[in-house]
Amino acid sequence: MENIIQDMIEAAWRHKDYEMAEQAYKIMLKFASTFNCPSNWQEIGEKMAAHFQGNDWIEENCKLYDF
Repeated sequence: MENIIQDMIEAAWRHKDYEMAEQAYKIMLKFASTFNCPSNWQEIGEKMAAHFQGNDWIEENCKLYDF
């Protein structure tokens, strides 16, 4: 799942697709707030925030600052 989210974020960035960036954010937020999903899925937002640190477009449009 982590690879899928990362691919979504990278595709959104490449194509400047704000809608896809928003959808990636919503998925990460849902995982972070769902208690009965796998723990490594709950941490995807934090991992993406660390991975894409320094990429302002991704941090802003995928709202990685929330993680």
